[in-house]
Amino acid sequence: MDPTAIRDQIDRILRSQSFASKSQLRRLLEILFEHMDSQTTLKPDQVIKELWPEETRTKRSADVATEMNRLRHALESYYSSEGKPDPIVICLPNRSAPGPDGMPEKRWIAANPRGNDEYHPSGPQVNSRRVLKIAAPLAALVTLSIIAFRMLSADSQPRAARLTVRL
Repeated sequence: MDPTAIRDQIDRILRSQSFASKSQLRRLLEILFEHMDSQTTLKPDQVIKELWPEETRTKRSADVATEMNRLRHALESYYSSEGKPDPIVICLPNRSAPGPDGMPEKRWIAANPRGNDEYHPSGPQVNSRRVLKIAAPLAALVTLSIIAFRMLSADSQPRAARLTVRL
């Protein structure tokens, strides 16, 4: 994809209303774009040094993951509102999930022409009917298991008694 077109798209996102008050996320997006050509070697420690130069001792890769998740949600929000007509979709592949080839994803950032669903800004799409077909029987099985366990483990001893004394 043309680097100039990607830079224009990044600039459009950075100037948007969605990112106007998100300086931290804007800086992270800039860092990811700057390392787009060498992103397979980009490490969380390097992102920490550039994003939080004064806090390198206290920040960890989990903090980077949290910021990446925040940026992923901000991009999703941008593309669902003011970014709908944009010709390029910038997204953050889930690096912990296997990529299209089955290997772990190495890229931090991806740019795709509109309509290419290789990476959707919100991540992989979930078929809700399929989830429901799996979740409903599973919920019924769990419920029946709990009821059966409670019935079988019920104590047959009375828990209360009343003593009547006649004079």
